[in-house]
Amino acid sequence: LESRLTEKESHLAVLGGRLLVLLPVNALLAATRRLATGDLSARVGAPGGTGEIGELAQAFDTTAAALQERTEELERLIQARTTELESFFGLSRDLFTIVDIEGRFRRVNTAWELTLGYPVAELLGHRFIELVHPEDTERTLAEFAREIELGHTTVRFQNRYLHRDGTTRWLEWVAQPELEAGGVFAVARDVTEARAAEEELRAAERQVREYLDTAIDALVVLEAVRDSTGALVDFRTTYANEPAGRLYGSSPRAMIGRLLSAEPPEIGESRIRIFGEVLETGGAVTYEVRRPDPQSGDELVLAVRASRMAEGVAVVFRDVTTERQAEAEIRAAKEEAEAANRSKSEFLSRMSHELRTPLNAVIGFAQLLDMDRLQPSQQEAVRHILTGGRH
Repeated sequence: LESRLTEKESHLAVLGGRLLVLLPVNALLAATRRLATGDLSARVGAPGGTGEIGELAQAFDTTAAALQERTEELERLIQARTTELESFFGLSRDLFTIVDIEGRFRRVNTAWELTLGYPVAELLGHRFIELVHPEDTERTLAEFAREIELGHTTVRFQNRYLHRDGTTRWLEWVAQPELEAGGVFAVARDVTEARAAEEELRAAERQVREYLDTAIDALVVLEAVRDSTGALVDFRTTYANEPAGRLYGSSPRAMIGRLLSAEPPEIGESRIRIFGEVLETGGAVTYEVRRPDPQSGDELVLAVRASRMAEGVAVVFRDVTTERQAEAEIRAAKEEAEAANRSKSEFLSRMSHELRTPLNAVIGFAQLLDMDRLQPSQQEAVRHILTGGRH
């Protein structure tokens, strides 16, 4: 009997020993499983036992607590950054969006409603191409395909979007594909007014060019050419109107890019010096040049005025050949008239001398007669002779 009791006690002791080992191991295993499923509050606690298993359980609890604290800190940081991003999205006047690889809006900011009239909630889940102007659909899809298929970054791509009220707005895009995130991050700016202003400027430039091309005077605009030290070395043609082309026997387009130093040295060097002074002082100079007419070969007289224009000079050539010819003819006619007047004076002077010589004798004889006692009729005749002789 005593032998049997001893065996049972021994068996119970073995079972108790196993329980003392298995309970903390099971508790540690259960806590590990909870932690693996995302429950950061999982702890082994009191059932950790003693010895090596107890130390292991305690280390687990310490690690789990540190992990939970760090995770909560990261969540707070992420929330703060998310709040900052939301504020940035909301305050920006530019249109921010994230679209998936199918082109559906995943996220947009309130600027979309301000610019295009669509509420944010109405846009989410819809494809952006639905808002693109039909005439721009094809090239917009092609650009989006380049982003998705090739990882191409879009810069300054412009297209038209339909406003909710039926009008259109021009948008300029910068887009970066983030294929690992499964979409494209894009920013757009409304450039409708800017494009309208640019078009008005281009129209004004066209009008000015048309005016300059139909003007009588030739106009050439040259920009300064400088070396690496900033010293002025030459001038390059950037614009020439039609009269300038005719003056130089060329087309205005062919004159663009022509250097002043390409002219003969006696012309090019002096012009560079003169135009350099104009550029430095900001004043204007006028002078005259003579050059052959490319069509007829006749010599032309040109009045030139050079004035500063930004970092270059504007040179106006006016054909004054006819004026100079008229001035020369007037001078010649004046000189001819003066010569004729001198000839007349000389003729009259000689004639007066030739007539005065024999007339002196007549006057002298009349004076002698006037001293005599003459008949009244005779005296009157003598007086006529004397009066006429004195004049």
